[in-house]
Amino acid sequence: MSGLIADLRRNAERRGITTGAFGERVARWRMPLRFAIGVVCAAFLFALRPLTPGTILWIALIGIGAVIILELLSRPTSGTAHTEPEENHP
Repeated sequence: MSGLIADLRRNAERRGITTGAFGERVARWRMPLRFAIGVVCAAFLFALRPLTPGTILWIALIGIGAVIILELLSRPTSGTAHTEPEENHP
């Protein structure tokens, strides 16, 4: 799934559509934002009683959609894309 989203993001950047500095900040805060989406979805499930299968399905779909939008908006920088820091050994 992340490969598909990365391809969509690259194709948009080739056409001049980019999120710029906002996307870099979103990429930096991606994990806390994902956690916040999960917390909000869980809060809705606790608040909406009685629970029905339809309610659970809609909340799950909304949460998945929010994560997909978050991934599309994020713009990882090439310097921070899963690189390990190099160590200098004497």
